[in-house]
Amino acid sequence: MPPDFFKRVKLPLPSLPEQRRIVESLRHVAPQPFRSAIDQAKRLQSALITEALSGRLTATWREQHAQALAEAARERDARLGAPAPRVTVRITKHAPAERRTDLARPRRQAVIEQLSSFQHAVWNTLRFEWRGAVLADDPAAFEEFCTSPQTAWRLEGFAAGREQVRRALDQLAAMGLIRKVSLPRPDPTTGRTEYLTAFRPLREAEYGNRPEEDTALADAERLGRELERRRAPEAR
Repeated sequence: MPPDFFKRVKLPLPSLPEQRRIVESLRHVAPQPFRSAIDQAKRLQSALITEALSGRLTATWREQHAQALAEAARERDARLGAPAPRVTVRITKHAPAERRTDLARPRRQAVIEQLSSFQHAVWNTLRFEWRGAVLADDPAAFEEFCTSPQTAWRLEGFAAGREQVRRALDQLAAMGLIRKVSLPRPDPTTGRTEYLTAFRPLREAEYGNRPEEDTALADAERLGRELERRRAPEAR
C-alpha cells in the first residue's frame, strides 16, 4: 500500500494484548522466503514486460482467434465507411544473430548460444570492459564492477542487484566460460593470509585454439598490485 493510503483510510486496531500477540508471532517468521518471493516477482515482471512489448505474449492468442479478429476488423472498417483493404501477408523468419566467441570450440559456442541476455551482458562486461579479475569478496571492487558507468553500462537496463550479478558469474564459471579463482590477500594487522573469490575471463593460448592453463600465480601478482594501488591514496 502507498503511504498516503493510511492517511485517508481509518483502520480499526485490535486490543493491546492482541497487538502484542501478533508482533510476537511475526518475530518467528523467517524473512528470507518473502525476500526471495519479491526478487522472483521482479524477475517475472521484467520478463512479462519484455514478452508483452515484443508481441510474443499474445502471439498464440492471435493465432487461435484469427477469424474473429478479421471479422472485427471488417466490422470496424464498415462502420467507419472505409473499404476493406486487400492485404498480402509475407512471413519472414529471422535467425538470431550469432554471438561472437574468441575461442574456436563448437561445444563452447553451443553453450554461448544458450546464455540469457543478462548472462551475456555480465560475460561481456567482464571480458571487454573490466578486462581482469573482479574480486567478488571485496565489497568496494565488486560494487565498482556492478555500477561503474565506465564498465557496467551493459548491465544498466536489467536493474539487477549484486546477488544476481554474482549468481551470473558463478553460472558462467560453471559453464566453463570464465575462470573462478581464489586469490591470497595478506592482512597486515594480523599477519594472516585470507583468500578472496575472484572471477576472470579465460585467456587464449598463443594460437587462439584453446584456453590457457590457469595461472594462479600471475593472478596473485595482479591482485597484489591492485591492492597496493588502492592503498596508495589512503596513505596520502
